[in-house]
Amino acid sequence: MKKGKYTMKPIHKIWVTTALTASLFGLAGGMTAQAAEGDAITIDEIIVSAQKRDQSIQDVPIAISAYDANFIEKTKLDDVKDMIDFTPGFAGKTKDSFVDAISIRGIVTNSFGAAVDPSVGIFKDGVYQGRTGSAITSFFDVERTEALRGPQGFLFGRNASSGAVSIMTKKPDPEKSNGYVHAGIGERNHIELDGAVNIPLNDQWAVRVAGYYLTEDGYVNNIFYPEDDDLQSQDKGAGRISLGYRGDRLDMTLIAEYENRKQSGSVYRALEDDETFDILGVSMRGARNEVDSDLRDDKDDGNVYSFTALLDWDLNDMTLSSITGVRTYDYQYAEDFDGAPFRSNHYFQDQEGDYYSQEIRLVSSSENRLTWYVGVSAYQEEIKVSFSQVADEELMCAVYEETTCEDAYGEFTANPNGLVENNDVEGTYKGWGAYVDVTYAATDKLELSVDLRYTYDKKDFGLSILPVESDLGPYYAFGYTTNGFVRGSKSWDDFTPRFVARYAATDDLNLWASITRGYKSGGFGSFGLDIPTGPGEDIFEVINDDGTVPDGTKLTVFEPETLWSYEAGLKANMVDNRVQMAVNAYYYDFKNLQVSFFDEDLNNTVVENVGQVDGYGVEATLRALPSEYIDMLIGAAYSKTDIQGTGRICDDCDGNRLTNNPEWTFTGVINGHYPVKAGEIFSTLEFRYQSKVYGGFENEDRYSVEGYANFNLRTGYESDQGWNVSLYVENLFNQFHYDAVSAAELPIPGHNIGPARPRTFGIDVTMKFGD
Repeated sequence: MKKGKYTMKPIHKIWVTTALTASLFGLAGGMTAQAAEGDAITIDEIIVSAQKRDQSIQDVPIAISAYDANFIEKTKLDDVKDMIDFTPGFAGKTKDSFVDAISIRGIVTNSFGAAVDPSVGIFKDGVYQGRTGSAITSFFDVERTEALRGPQGFLFGRNASSGAVSIMTKKPDPEKSNGYVHAGIGERNHIELDGAVNIPLNDQWAVRVAGYYLTEDGYVNNIFYPEDDDLQSQDKGAGRISLGYRGDRLDMTLIAEYENRKQSGSVYRALEDDETFDILGVSMRGARNEVDSDLRDDKDDGNVYSFTALLDWDLNDMTLSSITGVRTYDYQYAEDFDGAPFRSNHYFQDQEGDYYSQEIRLVSSSENRLTWYVGVSAYQEEIKVSFSQVADEELMCAVYEETTCEDAYGEFTANPNGLVENNDVEGTYKGWGAYVDVTYAATDKLELSVDLRYTYDKKDFGLSILPVESDLGPYYAFGYTTNGFVRGSKSWDDFTPRFVARYAATDDLNLWASITRGYKSGGFGSFGLDIPTGPGEDIFEVINDDGTVPDGTKLTVFEPETLWSYEAGLKANMVDNRVQMAVNAYYYDFKNLQVSFFDEDLNNTVVENVGQVDGYGVEATLRALPSEYIDMLIGAAYSKTDIQGTGRICDDCDGNRLTNNPEWTFTGVINGHYPVKAGEIFSTLEFRYQSKVYGGFENEDRYSVEGYANFNLRTGYESDQGWNVSLYVENLFNQFHYDAVSAAELPIPGHNIGPARPRTFGIDVTMKFGD
């Protein structure tokens, strides 16, 4: 790569050009020590491609963290959610495959319905990974990951209103024959195996094959079923084959990947200070780290297939790039949503989907003061979901009728399956976007960028509420049924500009500022309908005699979320490039917040635009090499959010914090390594602290998770011959906490979510071979 001031590579030519040395962590925050003249040590250059060109992370005017393959391997990052432990401003690490809890600067996806798009965009090799059921896949044979904070709709499209995660897998290389194998064992029958091999076929073609397997017994005991002491188990397998061509002007990579996942669904423990417990006269059993659940077969299973085609064509003074993505998946999920020893809500989801996308981009040369890129993209998603919610009939009568079902309704025959309410949804979503970036180096120090994306989204959606096989009829989840599908169609569009200024005050100090508009498309509710009523009428007064909805019933619709984000920051190299610092401050004005809540007027869970959020904060990252034997990555974030206009949800919520939004987070990795004969010994301490979070807009203390800290320790030996062995203990001090908490909604009690994984010991062995 040329070192001229304006020289950068287009993406897909993503090889990191700096040499990695023997330090434990590479691109992870740039903690690789590189020997220079006079035995000086410096931090290696970190190359990222967030702005569609290969750039040094210190030159990118974005709040971004990057982690390379070495970091992912050594810290045992399993998937996107594990990145939360090391990324300032991220929160919401849960142990399921749902994406609705992931929070960036407080913004989350507030619904698990099938027509609500995630607020966090997850991309692999430039392809959007979709929604719950398909978005969370395992990290194996990964080149690097990039975590971007703040709205990234311009750079990535597809509703990345709070931030984005970009994952780059390792590509075939016709110039090298190499690979690796890794094996790990640990407590609770933890077994992890993965490996890859790169095989050149000739001077231009190569193939790369990678595989992954992970199994671990659970660690949560269920008091209700004593034999079920294996909750929070996991069993995953995945494989990838990539074919690469590297020509004089044309580079091409074809990638096929498959993953099979079988693991526990979310684990809940109800909070006893709830009205439902008083009505039923029951109580919770077991300790805080145990559950008392009457659902025997929870699950979070999925099969995800994907095909990706990447193409870069060198046109001398510009590069034409194409990204084609095809993804298909099936997904089954079951959980005891009430987390209690009674059946007020067992939740089931059976989902399948297909996703197709195409992006074409033209990127100018970086030799000139004026650089640019333009592109167009399009997608289509097909989704079908069957939802089931199961409750006990007598419990429903006790809660709502304050008596037995027989006393309330006369002759009553109990259904052995309980009160089962099912609904099906079907969706066809499509859209396209066009974007342009123009960057001008006004002086040798000042660079200005103007970006604009136009986005169009359309959703065709159908909802069917099925008959109920119970004498109660549609009683709890809906209160009515439909005669087939109720269908609707709606489209939205938006212009999302971005304005950026970067000023190179010195060779070692960059200042930057940006103004960005974010956008997330609207959609339809998956769990309720808009039933026409007259003045003063209740919806149940107009339901047909057979329990079906009347003519004129429509889908519930919610509109897009939008925000303006204002950021400023600095990135500095100090102490002869042995210390790198990045600090940024932000403020955002978020409008038309999409919120899922129970609407008493419609007697259903709905998604509506009910409020706005003002948020501001500061984030900082420090990378340092105190000596040739010590390197560290330290991160911190402060976040303040203020919600307004949420009267439809609660009376006194204005001024409160968003849910799952810690005020403070601190992250860190401190690594020591010392050379010995034919290798080095190393030891690493990892930590994360986050402050208190709330489980509802009311910000009630009883629905909160107190702040907690977690520490991991690893130590081992790395040989110059390409192998290493390490011992680790995760959750070093065996600290217990829950991942999240949810407020009560009668008859479902409030509950804690996701007991912490206890202290865990294990050993890893890795062998690298070839060039």
